[in-house]
Amino acid sequence: MSSPDPDLKLSQELDRFGRAALEHLREHLPQAYQEMKKNGSLREYLLNVQESFSERERQYRRKGVEPHLARELAERELIYLEPPSSPEPPLRSPNPPKHP
Repeated sequence: MSSPDPDLKLSQELDRFGRAALEHLREHLPQAYQEMKKNGSLREYLLNVQESFSERERQYRRKGVEPHLARELAERELIYLEPPSSPEPPLRSPNPPKHP
């Protein structure tokens, strides 16, 4: 009997934005996906993405951006990262440190 897929367990723990980020990483940024899986940071990264999503969307809305565009901008910024044209750089955290 094969062992359960760890991504399936993780995806059940995520909301739709976390699952979208997981799928995007697997499909379009496989090196970053494998590295995060290997070093144990994948779960934390995906949870950060989904936690940051609503706040980022609200930030755009406060700036007067239409709801559908605010969601799209947050998706582009946090979920649908562009594949690099050269070797993949490490992904930055969706929550950059705040400076006083």
